[in-house]
Formats: sequence, structure tokens, C-alpha cells
Amino acid sequence: MSTFCSTGITLYSKDKQSMKQLKRRLDDIYLKAAKNSNCPIAKIADAFYPEIGFEKIECRGAFTLGKTVSQLNGYYILRVYTTTPNSAKLGLWYRLIQDFYPEIKIAYIAEESGNEYFVKWDEEDLFYLEDYYVDICYPTKDGDIGYIDEHEFATIESVYGWLDSNLPFEYEKKSNECELEQEILSKLEKLKNSDEYFCTIAKYMKISPSEYEFYKN
Repeated sequence: MSTFCSTGITLYSKDKQSMKQLKRRLDDIYLKAAKNSNCPIAKIADAFYPEIGFEKIECRGAFTLGKTVSQLNGYYILRVYTTTPNSAKLGLWYRLIQDFYPEIKIAYIAEESGNEYFVKWDEEDLFYLEDYYVDICYPTKDGDIGYIDEHEFATIESVYGWLDSNLPFEYEKKSNECELEQEILSKLEKLKNSDEYFCTIAKYMKISPSEYEFYKN
């Protein structure tokens, strides 16, 4: 059964003209094909690579587009958000940038918690500073059931800080996120109503957009 991966993409450049040209092209595709705010990514494949045909390109899923080209830390940026089956699909985005807008770069962050798939790429360390993802259902100190609100953390120390402030039991700090997850799970399993609780603590893998497949397997 397919699960869906949410990916936030930041397209950025110091070349304002290139960013505006890309925005106009994507706007044209999006406004013609979007339904309920989502547009099939296949429409991008068809528009940029009609000679290949979208059927041969890895372009499953849908995208939404940020409203404007904005500025951040000296760059012009455009946000794109995609929903794709199972994992991030960056091959098409990387290829079209390389072929048509070489002055533009890509940063992204992708999450699919069902498969514990957490990946990102940010060469400039400007857009996606989070390194750890935490999802937990736990008993609060007042006896209620609690859920974490903010899932992303920049450091393992900040993860420890959240756990220390919110968990009603002591735990042993571990050397890595996998061991820490198992430590918290072992504590949750010993509690009453343990079947209601869960814990995921993961570190984002770093995968370059160039490593994704352009052609459909």
C-alpha cells in the first residue's frame, strides 16, 4: 500500500531574472491544471520535456506553488510543496533546473513518518536547519495523553531538552537517535495503557537532488 511523502522544496538563486522566469513558467502550468489547489507533477514533465513524454519520467504526485518570489539571506527564493508516493521525487526538479535554469539551486526537506523516511538537502545551511525528527505520544505529568506539537529539532541536545521537560519518567541519554528511541520505547512499554503510546526519533539523511531518478523505473 502506498504512503505519501510530503516534501518542501526551496528553489533559490541570486539571479532575480531566472527566478522570475521560472515562477512565470510554473504559474502558467499550475493555473491551467490545478484542482483543489493541487497540480499533477506530470504537467511539469509534459511542459518541459514533451519530446520524452511524461509517461517515461518519474513524475507521480502533485505540487502546490508559493505565491511569490521572496528574498532571504541574499537569495531570491520560491517555495514548492509536493506530495508523492512513498518517498521524495526530486529527479524531475533537478533535471529541469540543470537544463533550463542553471543559476538556480535546490534545497529540500522530506518526511514520510509511516516508513520513517526523513531526508533533506541544504548546501547553504540556510533553509532547513533541523537535523532530528521526533514524533511521540506519551503520558503527561498530569496523567493525560500528550502529543508533540513541533516535530523538528536542530540538535540532539534540543531533543533531550524537550524530553526532559515533558516526559513523566527518567530515561538514560544515549549516544545516537536510534538508541534513544529504543530507550524511550522501553520506558513507555512498561506503563499502563502502553499500547496507546509511540515514539519515533530519527535523524534526517542528506541526499542530493542529483541522486534521484529522472526516468521512471
